[in-house]
Amino acid sequence: MKGIVHKLHGLRSSLAHLGGFKLKRVAEPQAGHLIESRVIQSGGEMQLNNSAEAWFYHASEATRVHRWPDAPLFRLRDMWCVGDQGHLFFQDGTLFDRCPTVRCMPDRKVRRPIPTLSKTVTHPVLHLTGFSHDSHGHFILHHLPRLLACRDLLRAAPAAKILCAPGHSRWQMRYLRRLGFDESRVIEGTRGTLRLNEVWYVPWMAGTFKLVAPDLLRGLREAFVQPAAGAASVDSVPAGAPLFISRKDAPDKILANEEELVMATEKLFGGVEHIELGRFPMDEQVRAFRRAPLVIGALGQGLTNMIYTHAGRLVILERGTEPLATAAHSMFTMLTSVCGGEALPIFCQSAYSGPRRQWTFPVSKYVADMTRIRKRWFLCHA
Repeated sequence: MKGIVHKLHGLRSSLAHLGGFKLKRVAEPQAGHLIESRVIQSGGEMQLNNSAEAWFYHASEATRVHRWPDAPLFRLRDMWCVGDQGHLFFQDGTLFDRCPTVRCMPDRKVRRPIPTLSKTVTHPVLHLTGFSHDSHGHFILHHLPRLLACRDLLRAAPAAKILCAPGHSRWQMRYLRRLGFDESRVIEGTRGTLRLNEVWYVPWMAGTFKLVAPDLLRGLREAFVQPAAGAASVDSVPAGAPLFISRKDAPDKILANEEELVMATEKLFGGVEHIELGRFPMDEQVRAFRRAPLVIGALGQGLTNMIYTHAGRLVILERGTEPLATAAHSMFTMLTSVCGGEALPIFCQSAYSGPRRQWTFPVSKYVADMTRIRKRWFLCHA
C-alpha cells in the first residue's frame, strides 16, 4: 500500500508539471494558518580556530568567522504534509518554501498533496524531517538542532509529538532518547499526505560552514556523551591510539587502499584503532572518539562523530589539490573547532573508478603528510 500511495503522489505531481500547472510557493505563512512565530535561534558570529590548516598550507587565515542566522519557529494550523521529506502545503495547495532546502527543489520533484488519500494527525507535531533525513550526519547537524532548540517547548506540551520521516525513527531513536524523548513522543510520517491540525516548523538554521549556533552543537554533544542507563562512563577508558574511520561499509566513495593506509598509520604512531562505525552501538562510538588522540578518515558522514569529542584532533583525507573556504571538509574542520579541537584536510590527485566510485590515496603522500602532522601534534606513541 505504501508503494502505491507513493507512486500515486509521484504520478499526480508529474501530470501537474507536464500539464503546466505551476506549483505556487510562498516564503511567509498565509493568513489564517499562523498561530504563532518566534525566534528560536538568535543570529551571531564567532571566530573559530583554523591554525592547523593555516600551518600545514602556509596560509594566513588562522581563524575563520562562523556566522549563523536568526531562525524562526512557526506554529501553523491545518497544513498538508507530503512525502518522506515532509513538504508543508497550505490548504489551497501552495507550498511553504521558507526553508532554502525546499526553495531550491525543482517543482517537478516536489510531491503535491492528494487530500482524498490523506490521514489526519490531531495532536501538535514538531516537524523533524526534510533534506537528507536519511543521513546520520545531516540528521545530527541539521535536524536535531531544531529539536534541541524546541526541547523546552516540547517538555511543556506533553501531548505534542515529534514527526520523523517514514522508516527512519528506529535508528533516529538512539539520538532522540539522549535528548530526553522516548518512543511515546515519536510518530512517523508517510510517503503520501498527512493533514496536520498543528505543526511546529523550524526552517534551515545553519549558517557558514553549514553549521548552526555553537551553543546548540555543544548542547548536542553534552546530551550524546551521557551514557545510556546502566552503561559505563564514556570517559572511563584512557587515551589510546589514533582512530582510523573505515568506509568499507559506505555505499560509495570507497577508499580502495584503506588497509594500506591503516598499516602505515600503525607504523607511524605505534598503534591504530580501525573501526567500522555501523558495527558499534552509540556508547562505544562515543568512547572511541573521546579516547582517540587523533581521528583520521576520508570525507564522509562518519566524521560527524567529532561532535562527541572535546579538544580532539582530526585529519580528513580528500581528493583535490588544496583547501577552499567553501569546501565540504570545512563543515567537519569547523565542527571540530567548535568542540575545542583542531582539524585539517590532506589532499591527493585521484580519480573515481567503478560503480561505487572507489579512489586511492597514495601511501607515500599519506606518510609524508602524516609525518609532518605527527611532529606538530606530538602524537607518536612509539
